[in-house]
Amino acid sequence: MDDTNHSAQGFPLSDPPIDYIYLLRDNSMSPILPQGTVVFVKSQKEMENGELGIFEVNGEMICRRFRRLESHLLLEPFNEAYQVQLLQFCESPRARFRIIGKVYHSS
Repeated sequence: MDDTNHSAQGFPLSDPPIDYIYLLRDNSMSPILPQGTVVFVKSQKEMENGELGIFEVNGEMICRRFRRLESHLLLEPFNEAYQVQLLQFCESPRARFRIIGKVYHSS
C-alpha cells in the first residue's frame, strides 16, 4: 500500500489545497473544457503566461488562458467562436479585473 493521502471518498487529497470549485457555464473553453466541466481552483494573485485561471472581468467570472504582454493582459478562450479579451494594465475604474486563481484540475 502506498503512502498517498486520500480523502474519505478515496480521491487523492489535492496538492496544493483547492480553494474554489467552479462550473464552466459556457463553451468558451471547448473542446478541452466543455460546458458543464467542474474545475478546481487554487486562490492566487499572480499568473504565469499560458496558465489557466478564473478571472473576474466587469463582475463576470470567466475561465481563460492567461497571457501577459508589455502593457496588456490577454485572456484567451480555447473556443475560436469567443473573443480574446485584451485588457490594459491601466484600465478605467469602470473596468474591473481581478485574478481569482489558477485552475489545477477538472472533472
